[in-house]
Formats: sequence, structure tokens, C-alpha cells
Amino acid sequence: MAKRKRDGDAPKSDVYVGLLALALLAQIVAAVFLFLDYNNLGNVKLPSMPKFTWSGEVPAAASAPAAAPAAGGAPAGAPAGGAAPAGN
Repeated sequence: MAKRKRDGDAPKSDVYVGLLALALLAQIVAAVFLFLDYNNLGNVKLPSMPKFTWSGEVPAAASAPAAAPAAGGAPAGAPAGGAAPAGN
């Protein structure tokens, strides 16, 4: 006959408790690396970027709006009525 549990018996650890401990350890390590990265952020010198200057000229291709699609979403070379359904 199986051994019955008493009310005072503590639950036994299984593989899921080990996985919880491993996940906690991974989060602690991630927090340490996050702190180290954040702490080092003030010491890093960013590369200098060239200053942008606007010449005032707009190329013709950039100023022209894109061609609007035909009504109904049909391609530009398609017939107005569309193709006849096949098999009817």
C-alpha cells in the first residue's frame, strides 16, 4: 500500500523548482549586465557626425508626386472593364 502524506510533510522539490531557480539566476545576471551597460553610458564618446546643410534645391524627381493608381486599383495598362471571369 502507498505511503500516505502527513499534514506536516514539506513538499519535495522537482525539476520545475530547478527551472525557476535557473530563470531567477538568468534575470539577476541580466540585471547586472544592464547596470554595467547603463553605468558605462556616460563614459562613451559618440562619433562626430557631419553637419547637414540645406542647399535649397529640390531635384525634379523628388518634387513630382508619385503617379496615382487608376480608379479601382487596376494597373495603368489594364482595360477599363477588367478581364472577364474564366469558366462562366
